[in-house]
Amino acid sequence: MHVRFFQCFNSLYSNCHNFNEPVLQYMVNTKCKPYLLYGSEVIEWNNSELSSLSYAFNCAMCRVYKIDFHSLSTVYYYTGQSEIVGDVCNSHKIFLRRCLLVSNSIVKLLADRRL
Repeated sequence: MHVRFFQCFNSLYSNCHNFNEPVLQYMVNTKCKPYLLYGSEVIEWNNSELSSLSYAFNCAMCRVYKIDFHSLSTVYYYTGQSEIVGDVCNSHKIFLRRCLLVSNSIVKLLADRRL
């Protein structure tokens, strides 16, 4: 997961490093971020895994904007981007809610236990 993300990001960054930051951010979000989020809605994440996921994505954003980690929250605020951890948690909740709508009683029971 992380390896494919960084392969995609390094390839994109080496070919497009002269683009401006919002364009690079958009390209990372559309081309590279799906590698980190693949299957994330069905996994029950612990804090260590979420921290590792967040660190990988934040490293890429720091490289795009050429800043340190402390300034990244300001960039996210002004660009309207949310933290990747929030995206993962929201997609997991949406997945569980959709499982409640399925006609299979076992799937409903399992989803109800998780919510």
